[in-house]
Amino acid sequence: MQSPWIANTDADVKLPSDYFDALTPLSTTKIAAVIFPFTALLSDKLAPLPTLLYDFSLHYYVDGLAWAGSPYSYQTIGSTIAVHFNHYAQVRGFPKRAAAEDFYILNKLAKTGEIKKLKHPHINIIARHSDRVPFGTGPAVSKLAQADNPLAMPLYHPDCFLYLKYFLQLQTSLCQAENFAQDNIQLHCQRLFNDQTNSPQVNTLLLAAEQFKLAAALSHCFKQGATPAARTQHLQHWFDGFKTLKFIHWLRDQQLGMLNFQYWLEHQQEYALPITAAMQSLIKQIQSSAAAKPVFSSTPTSNN
Repeated sequence: MQSPWIANTDADVKLPSDYFDALTPLSTTKIAAVIFPFTALLSDKLAPLPTLLYDFSLHYYVDGLAWAGSPYSYQTIGSTIAVHFNHYAQVRGFPKRAAAEDFYILNKLAKTGEIKKLKHPHINIIARHSDRVPFGTGPAVSKLAQADNPLAMPLYHPDCFLYLKYFLQLQTSLCQAENFAQDNIQLHCQRLFNDQTNSPQVNTLLLAAEQFKLAAALSHCFKQGATPAARTQHLQHWFDGFKTLKFIHWLRDQQLGMLNFQYWLEHQQEYALPITAAMQSLIKQIQSSAAAKPVFSSTPTSNN
C-alpha cells in the first residue's frame, strides 16, 4: 500500500498498533505535517522526577503559545512527526543541523500547509539521559537529574505569553485596517488597552514592535495582500515559530526573567496563564514523585 506520509520515529519510541491507521484518512496535500500526541514513559533505571519536570516544561511552553493564540503551538519532537511528501520536497527535507532540526522543519512546513495535531493515538517515548546532542530531551533530563534542586527548574515567566497574546492581537488589528502608516501601531496599541497612552503594556508592545521591525513587515504585507485575510497570512509567515521564540526570549531578557517551577506552582493563581489538563496531570505526578524529598526554596530564579 502506498502512502504520501513520511513517518519519523526514534530508538526510544514505542509506536501504537494503530499508528499508520491514523495517517491513512489524512491523505491530502493541504496538510503539511501531522503531530502525534505523546506520553513519556518512566524508566525503572531513572528517577522519575527529572523526566516529569521536563515533560511539564514542554507542555507549559506549547500550551502557553496556544493560549496566546499562536498558530505555532505544537510540539516539535522529531519522533512525533509525519510529513506529507509533497511538502517535504518543498522545504527540501530536514535541515542539516546538530540539533533542533525538527523545530526548523516544522517552522518551514507551517508556511506550506497545515500542521495538524492529532488527539490520538499516543506515541510512547521512553525516558532517557543522553549527551548525544547539545540540547534537547536527553541533555535536559540529564541536567535536571544532576541538579541539587530539580524543582527549581526555570520556566518562562507566564506574562511572556500574556504579552505574546497582546502582540498577536495587535497584528490582527493592524491587518484589518484599510491602509498602513507608522502611526497606526501606536494607535492600535492604545486601543488594546482602552486608549491608554503611557501604560506599561503599551510601552512594552511599542518596544517589541520596534525591536522586531513590525512596521517594515506590515508595509510589506499591505503591498502583498489585498485583503485582511491575505495580510494576516503574510504576517503569520513573517512572525513564525522562530520569531515567536525570539519574542519570548526578548521579554525574558528585557524585563520578565524566569520563574522556577516551585515558585510558579505556589503563585500561579496570580498570573493570567491558565493550567491545562495536561499540565495539571503532570503537576500531580511531580508532587507525588517529590513528596518524599525535603521542602525546597521557592525563590524566583533570575535571568542573569
